[in-house]
Amino acid sequence: MEFGTYGPQSGVMGLSKGGTVKHTFKPLLIFILFSCITVMPVHAAKRALVIGIDDYKHSKIPDLGGCVGDGNAMVKILKDHLGFTDSEIKYLINSQATRAGILNALDKWVVDGTDVGDKILIYYAGHGYFTEDDNGDEKDEKNPMDETLCPHDTDPDLLKDRTKKGNMITDDEIGERLARLKGRQVILIFDSCHSGTATRGGMGKELPVRSLSFAPRKEGSRSLPEIRKKQTSSHTGNVPVHALSEEIDASKSYMTFLAAASPLQEAKELTPYGINHGALTYSIIKAFENAGRNVCLSDIKKFFDEIKEEYGIKNQEPQTEGNPGLAKRPLRGIFGTSFSSDAAYAAENPNPDMTLQLWANEKGKKKFRLYDSVRFHTVSSDDGYLYLFDLIESSDQMYLIYPNQWTPTNHIRKNTEILIPPTAVRGEPVTFEFTAEQKGNEKIIAIVTKTPWQEMNQVIGKNTEPVKVMNKEQKSQILTLLYQKQSGRHLEYDPEDSLSGPNDWVGTVFDLEIY
Repeated sequence: MEFGTYGPQSGVMGLSKGGTVKHTFKPLLIFILFSCITVMPVHAAKRALVIGIDDYKHSKIPDLGGCVGDGNAMVKILKDHLGFTDSEIKYLINSQATRAGILNALDKWVVDGTDVGDKILIYYAGHGYFTEDDNGDEKDEKNPMDETLCPHDTDPDLLKDRTKKGNMITDDEIGERLARLKGRQVILIFDSCHSGTATRGGMGKELPVRSLSFAPRKEGSRSLPEIRKKQTSSHTGNVPVHALSEEIDASKSYMTFLAAASPLQEAKELTPYGINHGALTYSIIKAFENAGRNVCLSDIKKFFDEIKEEYGIKNQEPQTEGNPGLAKRPLRGIFGTSFSSDAAYAAENPNPDMTLQLWANEKGKKKFRLYDSVRFHTVSSDDGYLYLFDLIESSDQMYLIYPNQWTPTNHIRKNTEILIPPTAVRGEPVTFEFTAEQKGNEKIIAIVTKTPWQEMNQVIGKNTEPVKVMNKEQKSQILTLLYQKQSGRHLEYDPEDSLSGPNDWVGTVFDLEIY
């Protein structure tokens, strides 16, 4: 869509200094004229880090038999179903997956190698364990524990060295890297555990597990990730454990974690078709075999339950933490869509207690001919604060069109029709208009909050223009805020905490086609 304006208003956009001649201009020209604006690619870059460790260097650590197979399967899923290419995947196996190798991959490949708006998947299959917390995360607790991943060169002889922690990678170290991924969409899958006795071999009465027993067993054990600070041990008392998801407030980000088991459970292994797999990873394989393009992380439990019954798995329940809206979105949608689709998905409240109507020119009309003039209409069932964004699908450019220069405050009254742009302000006619002068598709996102949305106001700033271009950083921050709003409204994820996310907003998306 092009934006048309008369007279002095066009000087705001840098195209004219005044006069009465009507001007129209393409969104692309805005980016050319304002060099500070960076264009985000239509499809955000994506990267995957896959880690599978069967062979452990130290003789005291039992080798595993299905983690490399799991890694192979995950790489195949990434390429066959999620659109990844070889150049977008880093795969570390066995001796490649040392402590230094894993941390370097996280630092260089994942953190430094991605940017705001990119999409990341991190997968780990191998031993997991825990160690005493020594950085003060749990100052008021007795014998707090940190969770760890066990790289190829884990050394149990160094467990008593509080600085080396057996050469393991702690949740603090992982959380530090995740915190630097602000503005990305991140999926983490861990097929590992921390407790019990590690055994391998064929299918017997007890399934093999991915856990260690090379050190004295603590009161409880942990699987990555778990959001609660304390867990009740099936053995004794309460064991405070510092969780990875405490490093990042996952419910207020767009990260989602899928763990093989809860903290006090073991991650089992199976041998279907003569090939060893972790039970969680095998569930993921089955999910893609059956659901294909529509697999969500939240779907994995259904397939796991089927496998659990078939193989007699006991005491293992996969855990999903983080943003529930992201967990319910098909993975192909996460990794295969544009920013405009991501924002449109995040903008829709799944359980609103208010309504918002949005249309253009007349209700039901979604197709416009070239050179048509377009005016948007909104009606909210409640008093609130309105935000309206225009997203161009062909370029992923984003524009704030409400509030604007005519409405410095975006407060609206319930059941009152709002016109954008308005026909008049304080009795004076408004001659600005939207003009359809470029074929393509656009998404108009409207959001109304019952109370002022201070975080959004800080991101968009004051708009003294008819339309305002959102730069790359603003777009990422807006998407983050939308996911934050959405996260609290998937009540089925935590029915006991249904009031934790105030249901004070509603969002809707209008798809517009110019032909």
